[in-house]
Amino acid sequence: MPRVKKQKQLSHKELSQKQKKYIKWADKTLQWVLYLSVVMIPLVFLPYLNSIFAFPKLYVFRMMTIIVIGIWGARLFIYKNIHFRFTKFFWFAIAYAIICGLNTIYTVNLWTGLFGTYGRFIGLLTVLNLIFWMYILINELNTREKIIKLLWYSVITAFFIGLYGIFQHFGFSFGDYSWTQDATLRMFSTVGHSNHVAAYLGMNVMIAIGLFAARKFDWYKIALSCMMFFMLIAVIFTASRGGILAIMASAVLWFILSLKQKRFVNTLKTYGKAALFVFAVLILFIAVFREPLKNLEIVQRTEYTIESISQGNFPDRISWWFSSIEMIKDQPIFGHGLSVYRDIYNQYRRTDYRIEEDKQDHITPESAHMEYFTILAQQGILGLLA
Repeated sequence: MPRVKKQKQLSHKELSQKQKKYIKWADKTLQWVLYLSVVMIPLVFLPYLNSIFAFPKLYVFRMMTIIVIGIWGARLFIYKNIHFRFTKFFWFAIAYAIICGLNTIYTVNLWTGLFGTYGRFIGLLTVLNLIFWMYILINELNTREKIIKLLWYSVITAFFIGLYGIFQHFGFSFGDYSWTQDATLRMFSTVGHSNHVAAYLGMNVMIAIGLFAARKFDWYKIALSCMMFFMLIAVIFTASRGGILAIMASAVLWFILSLKQKRFVNTLKTYGKAALFVFAVLILFIAVFREPLKNLEIVQRTEYTIESISQGNFPDRISWWFSSIEMIKDQPIFGHGLSVYRDIYNQYRRTDYRIEEDKQDHITPESAHMEYFTILAQQGILGLLA
């Protein structure tokens, strides 16, 4: 049998000028596709589709992935080899991918396990796509400068999404003929769900705090302060209690961890009085405008929940959580399958905690509204550990 001659891996010096030019173009294009992903995916939505938000975002993500694979393939053809960069964190992602594959094998609904439910699409295909995208980020944005640039694009995009949400709250929006909820009560901007946009904005508020703390006082810090202010206002207009509590808990944790840094302590001494003044003004504002603030949807929702509990009722999520526990008992190791929560919910529905007047207790939810319960029910203990 004839021996196959092994192709030699080319070094950068051995490439022709044309090849070097292409490699440089490919590297830049890959970086800009990654930067565009944190801008385009959150922003895009098409009001005339049935799945207004998730469907177009998914296809933008898929198209960007195809572009990246194409550029990588061409670069591989030139170099004859590509060096892969792994981090310890990425091995956890690989472990999670393996667990998701096992979940799909043992799933109660193979189609849902592969492609997810309509409107969410978090099936095995999307999970693998996300893990591949994380791998691309690790390999291509491999310097502090590139990562900081990505974070800035994310924060600026979140600011505009929050700003649009504020306009939504006051009735200035477009395409609302396809929306199923009132954006003036709980805004959802371009993301499509009030809780999801609150989580997205909260994440970017924390990123903005990190960028703010890393800079000396300049116009960038002033811009970050303004963006954080409007994003926080937008989170209030989502009426997402979980989103607000998550931001508060994250801020407290960040503050405690930052106290270990000498630079932060010195900054605190410099700006501590100004921060206390801003906090005092906020408390005064709440005291003066407490009556109008009572009309905010988040206040109304919280008052309703407290009143309902005081009458001996349970919030709708309690019913979902207890139903999830029954699911977990049945399949504790591998779960019932990726994204099949809605498919199996009615088999385990607990009606003893249901409130007849509460519409939420009569729907078939897509998740437990508690990620730990959702993961345990769908992917079992192995999925949660991964």
